[in-house]
Amino acid sequence: FSASFRVVNSNNINPIISIRLVVSGIEYTIIKCPGTNNQWTYCTGNFQMTEQHEDATSARIMTYINDDSSIIDISNVSFVYQGGRSIQLVLEEEEENSDGSFSHDCWGKEAEILVTSHTIRHEDSQIAKIESVDPDTGIITLQEPINK
Repeated sequence: FSASFRVVNSNNINPIISIRLVVSGIEYTIIKCPGTNNQWTYCTGNFQMTEQHEDATSARIMTYINDDSSIIDISNVSFVYQGGRSIQLVLEEEEENSDGSFSHDCWGKEAEILVTSHTIRHEDSQIAKIESVDPDTGIITLQEPINK
Protein backbone atom coordinates (compact mmCIF):
# COMPACT_ATOMS: atom_id res chain seq x y z
CA PHE A 1 0.00 0.00 0.00
CA SER A 2 1.21 3.50 -0.72
CA ALA A 3 -0.37 6.94 -0.85
CA SER A 4 0.31 10.63 -0.41
CA PHE A 5 -1.44 12.47 2.43
CA ARG A 6 -1.98 16.06 3.42
CA VAL A 7 -3.77 17.12 6.58
CA VAL A 8 -5.15 20.63 6.28
CA ASN A 9 -4.45 21.96 9.76
CA SER A 10 -1.84 24.03 11.55
CA ASN A 11 -1.01 21.16 13.91
CA ASN A 12 1.30 18.25 13.13
CA ILE A 13 -1.14 15.36 12.58
CA ASN A 14 -0.24 11.68 11.97
CA PRO A 15 -2.67 9.92 9.58
CA ILE A 16 -3.21 6.21 10.28
CA ILE A 17 -4.34 3.74 7.62
CA SER A 18 -5.95 0.51 8.79
CA ILE A 19 -7.92 -2.40 7.40
CA ARG A 20 -10.99 -3.96 9.03
CA LEU A 21 -11.89 -7.45 7.86
CA VAL A 22 -15.48 -8.64 7.99
CA VAL A 23 -15.11 -12.00 9.67
CA SER A 24 -13.51 -11.12 12.94
CA GLY A 25 -14.20 -7.40 13.16
CA ILE A 26 -10.58 -6.97 14.16
CA GLU A 27 -8.77 -3.93 12.83
CA TYR A 28 -5.17 -4.17 11.63
CA THR A 29 -3.01 -1.09 11.19
CA ILE A 30 -1.32 -0.99 7.80
CA ILE A 31 0.71 2.16 8.37
CA LYS A 32 1.13 5.15 10.64
CA CYS A 33 2.27 8.05 8.48
CA PRO A 34 4.71 10.72 9.62
CA GLY A 35 3.18 13.93 10.87
CA THR A 36 1.93 16.42 8.31
CA ASN A 37 0.53 19.94 8.53
CA ASN A 38 -0.58 21.35 5.18
CA GLN A 39 2.27 19.53 3.39
CA TRP A 40 2.05 16.40 1.24
CA THR A 41 3.79 13.39 2.74
CA TYR A 42 4.28 10.01 1.08
CA CYS A 43 3.54 6.87 3.10
CA THR A 44 4.05 3.24 2.26
CA GLY A 45 3.35 0.05 4.23
CA ASN A 46 2.71 -3.66 3.89
CA PHE A 47 -0.08 -5.86 5.17
CA GLN A 48 0.21 -9.61 4.88
CA MET A 49 -2.95 -11.66 4.61
CA THR A 50 -2.58 -14.94 6.49
CA GLU A 51 -4.76 -17.97 7.24
CA GLN A 52 -6.52 -16.07 10.02
CA HIS A 53 -7.87 -13.68 7.36
CA GLU A 54 -8.93 -16.22 4.73
CA ASP A 55 -12.58 -16.39 5.77
CA ALA A 56 -13.12 -12.63 5.46
CA THR A 57 -16.07 -11.78 3.22
CA SER A 58 -15.00 -8.17 2.79
CA ALA A 59 -12.43 -5.66 3.91
CA ARG A 60 -12.74 -1.96 4.65
CA ILE A 61 -9.77 0.39 4.37
CA MET A 62 -10.03 3.33 6.78
CA THR A 63 -8.05 6.49 7.45
CA TYR A 64 -7.87 8.04 10.88
CA ILE A 65 -6.62 11.32 12.24
CA ASN A 66 -6.84 12.28 15.88
CA ASP A 67 -8.58 15.58 15.15
CA ASP A 68 -12.28 16.13 14.44
CA SER A 69 -11.85 19.47 12.65
CA SER A 70 -9.07 18.66 10.16
CA ILE A 71 -9.50 17.71 6.54
CA ILE A 72 -7.37 14.93 5.07
CA ASP A 73 -6.46 14.88 1.38
CA ILE A 74 -5.36 11.57 -0.13
CA SER A 75 -3.68 11.18 -3.52
CA ASN A 76 -1.83 8.53 -5.55
CA VAL A 77 -3.31 5.57 -3.66
CA SER A 78 -1.88 2.23 -4.72
CA PHE A 79 -2.47 -1.37 -3.61
CA VAL A 80 0.02 -3.88 -4.99
CA TYR A 81 -0.29 -7.64 -4.66
CA GLN A 82 3.09 -8.90 -3.45
CA GLY A 83 2.70 -12.58 -2.83
CA GLY A 84 0.65 -15.63 -3.24
CA ARG A 85 0.61 -19.33 -2.82
CA SER A 86 3.93 -21.04 -2.33
CA ILE A 87 5.65 -22.34 -5.44
CA GLN A 88 9.02 -23.11 -3.86
CA LEU A 89 10.13 -25.47 -1.13
CA VAL A 90 13.40 -25.13 0.75
CA LEU A 91 14.94 -28.32 2.01
CA GLU A 92 16.30 -28.23 5.53
CA GLU A 93 20.05 -28.15 5.92
CA GLU A 94 21.24 -31.58 4.99
CA GLU A 95 24.31 -33.69 5.48
CA GLU A 96 26.17 -35.47 2.73
CA ASN A 97 25.08 -39.08 2.18
CA SER A 98 27.64 -41.88 2.36
CA ASP A 99 27.80 -42.00 -1.46
CA GLY A 100 28.59 -38.26 -1.68
CA SER A 101 25.08 -37.23 -2.73
CA PHE A 102 22.59 -34.95 -0.98
CA SER A 103 18.84 -35.33 -0.50
CA HIS A 104 18.07 -32.72 -3.16
CA ASP A 105 19.96 -34.91 -5.65
CA CYS A 106 17.10 -37.41 -5.33
CA TRP A 107 14.57 -34.94 -6.74
CA GLY A 108 14.23 -34.02 -10.41
CA LYS A 109 11.94 -32.42 -12.95
CA GLU A 110 8.48 -34.05 -13.17
CA ALA A 111 8.94 -35.90 -9.85
CA GLU A 112 5.84 -35.81 -7.65
CA ILE A 113 5.74 -34.62 -4.06
CA LEU A 114 2.94 -35.43 -1.64
CA VAL A 115 2.02 -32.28 0.28
CA THR A 116 0.26 -33.35 3.44
CA SER A 117 -3.06 -31.87 4.47
CA HIS A 118 -3.26 -28.47 6.15
CA THR A 119 -6.32 -29.81 7.99
CA ILE A 120 -7.07 -33.08 9.79
CA ARG A 121 -8.79 -34.41 6.65
CA HIS A 122 -6.61 -36.58 4.43
CA GLU A 123 -8.52 -35.53 1.33
CA ASP A 124 -7.00 -32.04 1.68
CA SER A 125 -3.55 -33.37 0.76
CA GLN A 126 -2.10 -32.48 -2.64
CA ILE A 127 0.32 -33.87 -5.16
CA ALA A 128 2.71 -31.34 -6.66
CA LYS A 129 5.09 -31.78 -9.59
CA ILE A 130 8.63 -30.45 -9.58
CA GLU A 131 9.67 -27.97 -12.26
CA SER A 132 13.31 -27.65 -11.16
CA VAL A 133 15.78 -28.18 -8.31
CA ASP A 134 18.63 -25.78 -7.62
CA PRO A 135 21.65 -27.98 -6.79
CA ASP A 136 23.43 -25.15 -4.95
CA THR A 137 20.60 -24.07 -2.63
CA GLY A 138 18.39 -27.18 -2.58
CA ILE A 139 15.36 -25.03 -3.48
CA ILE A 140 12.66 -27.01 -5.26
CA THR A 141 10.44 -25.02 -7.63
CA LEU A 142 7.03 -26.54 -8.35
CA GLN A 143 5.10 -26.42 -11.62
CA GLU A 144 1.98 -25.08 -9.87
CA PRO A 145 1.58 -23.28 -6.51
CA ILE A 146 0.46 -25.24 -3.45
CA ASN A 147 -3.21 -24.53 -2.77
CA LYS A 148 -2.91 -24.06 1.00
